[in-house]
Amino acid sequence: MRRAARRVCSATFVSGAALAASSYSGKHSSLPLVNAIPLKFGIERSGLSLLEVLISVAIFLGALTAIMQLLNSGQQSEVSARLKTEAALRCEAKMAEFVSGIEEAVSSDKQKFPDDEIGNWQWSAEVSNGNATSLLKITVTVEHLPDGKNPNAAFTLNRYMRDPQLFIDAALSETGK
Repeated sequence: MRRAARRVCSATFVSGAALAASSYSGKHSSLPLVNAIPLKFGIERSGLSLLEVLISVAIFLGALTAIMQLLNSGQQSEVSARLKTEAALRCEAKMAEFVSGIEEAVSSDKQKFPDDEIGNWQWSAEVSNGNATSLLKITVTVEHLPDGKNPNAAFTLNRYMRDPQLFIDAALSETGK
């Protein structure tokens, strides 16, 4: 019973390749059922319609657009992280110059770094009195200004240190005795 039903089914759904091969052999029952699409008049075809192709192309382009957006977002995040890291390193280096005495502990505004050939990196320092006697509060801000106006990366570092003038005055008073 199953064989008879199978033969009826195979005779009803025959692929286009099988239909072409059947003109030589005269049989439908032994051919495989691959991509069989029944039509109104009993003739079957294999392949995709134009609508199916357009839908698959639209899905592909939508997925490609989403992937490109993800890649673009990832690249922007990478650039932002790199600039923020460089801002933090430059700020720490400039603060170390203040603490070690290489840079004089005075307020400065929008100074360029000597190693920056393009001139996009600027630093500012604010030196004020701390909460205690002979204590200075130093605030160093480093900014990356690609257009000269709006920073796209910045880092600020605050530090309290003893006034270096106190040590100089103490050393001078000991040598004068």
